[in-house]
Amino acid sequence: MASNLNFVVLSGNLLADPQRIEHEGGSLIATASLANNEEWQDGEGKQRQRLNTLGLVAHGKHAEKLLACPAGTSITIHGRAQTSETAGPRGGVVKKTKFRITTLFRE
Repeated sequence: MASNLNFVVLSGNLLADPQRIEHEGGSLIATASLANNEEWQDGEGKQRQRLNTLGLVAHGKHAEKLLACPAGTSITIHGRAQTSETAGPRGGVVKKTKFRITTLFRE
C-alpha cells in the first residue's frame, strides 16, 4: 500500500448553488459546500449526531458538472484533500482544507 495516499470519497447534499470562478486564461473553477451527517453512540449510550460542512473545489469538466447541480442535490465525489494557509485576522496562520473533485456522481 502506498504510504502517501491522498484519496477521499464523500457523499452528502449541496448546501447552496455552486459558485462559478473564471480564472485568467479561461480556466473554469467551481466551489461548493457539501453537508453530511455523522451519527454515533457516546460512552453513556446516548445517540449523538453532528452536521459536517465540507468545502469542495472542481476544475474544468468537473466544474461544469458541479455547476449543473443546484442546492440540495445529493452527490458523491472522489477526490483528494488540499490544505491551504492564509494569514489570520489577528496574526497567525489559518489552515483550511477543501476537497478537490476528481470524479462526481449525481444521485
